[in-house]
Amino acid sequence: MELALSERAREDLAQQQADEARVRRLRFLRTNLYEQPDLFVLDRIEKQHDWPDAQQVAEWQRLARWMVAADEWWQPMLDQWEKVGQGFNDIELQNRAMLALCDALQKLKGDDSPDDSSLASSIAEGRRKE
Repeated sequence: MELALSERAREDLAQQQADEARVRRLRFLRTNLYEQPDLFVLDRIEKQHDWPDAQQVAEWQRLARWMVAADEWWQPMLDQWEKVGQGFNDIELQNRAMLALCDALQKLKGDDSPDDSSLASSIAEGRRKE
């Protein structure tokens, strides 16, 4: 006994398989490329068919240095800042926490110069009005 699909059913099945393959690829990209920017850049380079010119290589080198700096310095700092912010649901409390951290860092540095809390306060006031 042999089963046969109508033309419409075959088209639907082909579309479903293509959609499932696309979702698998997108999940792969999200977990492996977009969370690791260096792999994303390598993917872009691999997809380029022409050999890059000197200017493009220089741009990629700058991008690579920026990504290394982001991994070493900015990303850990942003991760910590996000953790601090999770404890405050109110924007006013988030602003006050930021000001307290800024003041603490100035004191830690031993910086006796006038602080910028008046500027930060005016920024916080402006956000409250929004």
